[in-house]
Amino acid sequence: MDFEEATFNISSSLAMKIHSDGDYCVPTITLCGLQKLTLSLQKWKQLTKDSNSILLAIDGINEESFGYESEWCLGGNFYVTIHRSIQETSHLSAIVDIRKRTKIHGKIIDSDEGILLTYSEFRQLMKLTSIVEKLIPELVNLRPCWEGDDHYNQLGALMCPECNPYEYMNWLEYR
Repeated sequence: MDFEEATFNISSSLAMKIHSDGDYCVPTITLCGLQKLTLSLQKWKQLTKDSNSILLAIDGINEESFGYESEWCLGGNFYVTIHRSIQETSHLSAIVDIRKRTKIHGKIIDSDEGILLTYSEFRQLMKLTSIVEKLIPELVNLRPCWEGDDHYNQLGALMCPECNPYEYMNWLEYR
């Protein structure tokens, strides 16, 4: 790793920081705005992989889809949700919500750990993908856990903290 930190201003209220705490620490990507969200490299990679379908879903908004939410899983209980206003008819009014969910009393709910992006902020963020890959070359070949040999069966996925974050410990005894 040749850098300790890089910062990119996305808008007047949003910046992206890429930082590493040393040779043995995996760099993380932090979005800083009114809220703050830190994504692991695997979650960033999944976000960039899903970005085209997220943008197409926003761009493809029509009158029948107002008030409807679209959703993508980044892994480890992080989700991207598009919130659309019933009153607004422009795709520019769509909000991209990147948020971690948590389990409370057996119910999974949105946590405070998340960030809301406007349509233009999300587009600007995704334009940084190639720059981020140059700064963190291991991103190019990074494979998600579900493409690994240990995920070829359901038990492997159930034992994965990324794929089954709340109950993976229950399945570790089957190793």
